[in-house]
Amino acid sequence: MELDNIEIKTASKDLISKHIEELLIIDRSCFDNESWTEDAFLSELPLKFEKSMLLMKNDSVIGYAIVSQKAEGAHLHRLAISKDFVLQRLGEYLLETIIKSIGRKSLTLKVNTFNTGAVIFYLKLGFLFVEKNGNYYKMKKDGA
Repeated sequence: MELDNIEIKTASKDLISKHIEELLIIDRSCFDNESWTEDAFLSELPLKFEKSMLLMKNDSVIGYAIVSQKAEGAHLHRLAISKDFVLQRLGEYLLETIIKSIGRKSLTLKVNTFNTGAVIFYLKLGFLFVEKNGNYYKMKKDGA
């Protein structure tokens, strides 16, 4: 995995605002019909701007993870890597950083049942199926 000039920054509201166009482009390329709006990126959720992270290369966003606090731990709302940087294990690197940052708490997420690549990715990283609700699986990884 090539990490030259790549860093992870806490996604403060100011940093998200500064890079909103880059975030929207990455999001549209990854989520097609379910892409977020600027309002979704900037909406308030418990500890969202303290727990979310941006993956940066040379001061440009190349990926992101949007996370908030939930009663049982933390919830991953969104994880995306720019198409120019896929297959470099950067999603794994970003998610492992999120997992380390939440410590012993659990991390939950929902993933579309049709997104087999994402399902395999999360299973590989130790997430387990919790339930199926319509076209989504709820998955969970307990903290270390």
